[in-house]
Amino acid sequence: MKARIPNLLTILRTVTSLLPLAVLTSGPTTAAGVALLVLAVAGVTDFLDGKLARAWGVTSRIGQVLDPIADKMILASLLVLAFVHGMFGPVGAGIALLLLLREFWIGGLREGLGERSALLAASLAAKLKTAFQFAGLIVLFANGWAGAGLGWVAELALAPALVLSLISAWDYSRRGLAALAEEESR
Repeated sequence: MKARIPNLLTILRTVTSLLPLAVLTSGPTTAAGVALLVLAVAGVTDFLDGKLARAWGVTSRIGQVLDPIADKMILASLLVLAFVHGMFGPVGAGIALLLLLREFWIGGLREGLGERSALLAASLAAKLKTAFQFAGLIVLFANGWAGAGLGWVAELALAPALVLSLISAWDYSRRGLAALAEEESR
């Protein structure tokens, strides 16, 4: 049973990403409150699943695959929730769109690499990007929930994540496209 706990935590994070669907039509304060709850569960389970798996020596391929998928599902569902409730101006919307497009791009590269997708294992920049995405979303939704009037601070809360996202995308693209080109030249 102990060996399954990290993967169960990751699955919980994946299921939690569906909660924003329940509040798409609610008021913005309720939506922001649910988003903060999702972020709390996501943060705790993301921290614990990897830590427990490594500490107990039960890392698995399933966990390696599901962990980034869960993060992407959380990001996408919360960004859609923020869009629906008008929490972004044009700059924030552009940042959010670039974050989502990066996820599609890297996911496609990994898929194209198939069995060689380990070449694109999570880099430090990518891990920091995820942390900054969650932090930026916390600022955005805390502002929506508490009505703190943070204006541009909330609008630009995801900007640090975008910078890290572009850095990691460049690194992954360089390595992934080189591997694909090498494969093609054989």
